[in-house]
Amino acid sequence: MKWYELKTSKDIEKLLHVYNNFADSTLVSYKFESGNFVDENQVSHEFNSNELCLLFQRLDDNPFSIEIMFEYTKYFNFFAPVGSEDSWRSEIDYAKIVKTDKWFYWTTWEDFDPNNQEHLKYNDFILIQAQNVKWRVVK
Repeated sequence: MKWYELKTSKDIEKLLHVYNNFADSTLVSYKFESGNFVDENQVSHEFNSNELCLLFQRLDDNPFSIEIMFEYTKYFNFFAPVGSEDSWRSEIDYAKIVKTDKWFYWTTWEDFDPNNQEHLKYNDFILIQAQNVKWRVVK
């Protein structure tokens, strides 16, 4: 399973095209590794080279499942909307990736603008901010 790194707007467009802007997808799982540890001498090592991996599946076979890895994650706001029966609604209707000079933003808010400081204050949607992003198809 080959990793594809996002570097340009064309790379972002390709991922969003391949996965149809995450329409009818579900966040299946996520895993975070900080890159920090305490050694056997109880010395703390803090590298901050963290990784946040999200696994998605969707109601389509081409591809059915993808994994996205966010490296050097600065911000992860996980908002789980409640469905009609007070259960977590896991379906994603839409998501996008926005790139600035330094950061990538993955969000479920269609109108999100990272240059609007007010948008960064809201917390009722999923938002990830990271320096690097990779993705791959998962079989």
